[in-house]
Amino acid sequence: MDRTETIKIIAVIRAAFPMHLKNLTNQDLEQMISVWQTTLDDVPYSLMSAGLKTFIRTDKKGFPPTPGQILNIISNLQTEAILTAEEAWTKVYKAICNSLYDSEKEFANLPLECQRAIGSAENLKELSKLDISSVETVEKSHFIRTYNSVIQNIMEDRLVAEKERNLIKEAGNEFFVKRFIILP
Repeated sequence: MDRTETIKIIAVIRAAFPMHLKNLTNQDLEQMISVWQTTLDDVPYSLMSAGLKTFIRTDKKGFPPTPGQILNIISNLQTEAILTAEEAWTKVYKAICNSLYDSEKEFANLPLECQRAIGSAENLKELSKLDISSVETVEKSHFIRTYNSVIQNIMEDRLVAEKERNLIKEAGNEFFVKRFIILP
């Protein structure tokens, strides 16, 4: 969002929650706009607007939103397209059944989230060699736990802007080198 779009978002928030924002000074308002814009500069205005409308429609507490609350709403709305763990298992189970001779193809046909939870085509092939009762109980349980963890990581990653992710990664690498590697 650019500054003009951020101002529109803040105007909607002020209109929807007038009692909480009525005593804002011009300086407070400028700071609010600045924080929202720098926090959400990578979010398209249309998504932000839809997230804010959803927040206003579903709000039961009567307090204005924070940028993170709106991002959570947007992320949750996008999650609806992700398979549930049971739906994902159904696809993986079918792939396991066909993986003794064609694990590469079966692995490639799985959704990315399922691929991340399974790990590799070789793992699919190994699962196809196990007895059916073990696959339907123990391996299913392992898959669902791993899949849910993968989905949680995806959801958390969506909330971090690419620019900040790269900055954290670079700073983390620099910290690691300074902290744990003795340089000559």
